[in-house]
Amino acid sequence: KQGQRGLIAALAFNHAVPDMYAAGSYAGTTGLYDARSGGLMAMLRGQAGGVTGAKFSPCGRYLYTGGRKDGEILCWDLRSTVDVVRRYARDASTNQRVGFDIDSSGALLATGGVDGRVRVYDAAT
Repeated sequence: KQGQRGLIAALAFNHAVPDMYAAGSYAGTTGLYDARSGGLMAMLRGQAGGVTGAKFSPCGRYLYTGGRKDGEILCWDLRSTVDVVRRYARDASTNQRVGFDIDSSGALLATGGVDGRVRVYDAAT
């Protein structure tokens, strides 16, 4: 995890892009790494809280990240890592790890919340 500070709380492999993985840190960053060389490919900054969840879309073009004390799941387009392309609201106002997942088609994103609700979003638009 060269170039990244803080406890690494989230890891995800990109199954559509060989050798790429994401590492989310309590410092609020998500690093994209080459698994073979260990080299840092990109550093994503924008999560309000420490990153506790990371999931790649089935096509491999998008990365979704979520954090503790952070009311949004961020969607990053990996073809242009500087900008967040979508934001999905949720109630994650505590230090609890709040889960989320993407369905196998990449069309739906579901997230829990500390309010006991499950929110399902259209991730395709």
